[in-house]
Amino acid sequence: MKKFLAVLVVFAFVLFFNCSKSSQSSPAQPEPTQAPSDVQKKYSGSASKGDLITFEINQTQKTFKITNETTSYTYSNSYTDLTVPELTGVHKAVVNDPNAGTINCYAIELADGIICANFPTSPLGAGAHYISFGVSQAFDNTGKENMIAGDYIGVHVWDQAINGSTAIKIWGMIRVDANGRWKLKNYATNTGDNTIPPADPATPSSYGNVSYVAGAGDSAGDWAISGTNKERLKVWDDANPGTTLTGYAFADASGNAAFLLDMGPNQGFIMALKEPAAAISQASMAGTYKYVDIWYHSGAWPGAGNYTIPSSGTGTYTHIDLSGNTTNGNLTAMTQCAPLTNMFLMSNVQIDSDGVGGPESYNVYLAVLEDVIFHFIFDTNGDFVSYGIGVKQ
Repeated sequence: MKKFLAVLVVFAFVLFFNCSKSSQSSPAQPEPTQAPSDVQKKYSGSASKGDLITFEINQTQKTFKITNETTSYTYSNSYTDLTVPELTGVHKAVVNDPNAGTINCYAIELADGIICANFPTSPLGAGAHYISFGVSQAFDNTGKENMIAGDYIGVHVWDQAINGSTAIKIWGMIRVDANGRWKLKNYATNTGDNTIPPADPATPSSYGNVSYVAGAGDSAGDWAISGTNKERLKVWDDANPGTTLTGYAFADASGNAAFLLDMGPNQGFIMALKEPAAAISQASMAGTYKYVDIWYHSGAWPGAGNYTIPSSGTGTYTHIDLSGNTTNGNLTAMTQCAPLTNMFLMSNVQIDSDGVGGPESYNVYLAVLEDVIFHFIFDTNGDFVSYGIGVKQ
């Protein structure tokens, strides 16, 4: 790829079940118009609910269509590009949520063939908003098994309660072998009550041993390049024989790689970035990153923003919420979560996340690889409140 772009982070391979398709479509939305000369992009990917998604973007007409392959739900609309100086190039779609009224959803297309969005991928209602991620249908992973192979860090984007709480998330490490095998180790972001599915509590900033990948791990299975859709992977879990998961991978000859794994209906997805052999420095990741995100405030609500990270010292951020309200603020010092080579923590960042009561303190984890950035945010009690995906601009 001209610039390596993809996106991040952790793992929890869990049991999942196929659901029958239901025919659903969005009400009163125009189908995208097109002409032979229009610039059009097509992507395949997943929504964090755990559904397989395709995107059709007409960049000339500024229209889009989303098809949920899992449920047969479709959604079409037009979009505009934000004019906020810090957020130029971010797409905005005005959406009618039946419970919240008129709100904004956002998307970012990347030149190398990737899309990050919180556009509607399922019937709308309060809290029914999810991040989706896709790669160009023109991608071809044939013969890239050695490029994809390596050790990854990632996060399971899923609304399931972990250790008894939806405010606890699963993150972890996975080894992907070129011979078609994988294995992973899960960690939970907080202790909770250790109910199903249980996971050892550990935050990335307190994690101190990556040698586990030589052992059995918590889960294991096989993987292969899809024979039909070359941008996709087929993935199998030893604990769930006979069921096939869908993954998406992107890798380059420089050793950069990432993948997305759809875990099945209502099971979320896993986003993972390969760990570089050498630690990434703040100087090497300096720049401006734009992202889409979801915040959890009595539901799950879409937003977008940017981070400006200097080569040293503290940076700044800009955020726009579902109502179009824009806030700006300062980041705090970045601490590397050693021995993880591409994970950083910024503690006690002041963020006004909902426009109510002013800024509050949050702990922000950033995972990076080349031009890609992924963040997940916790309050000072250790409860998960937000996640986002973005790219250097």
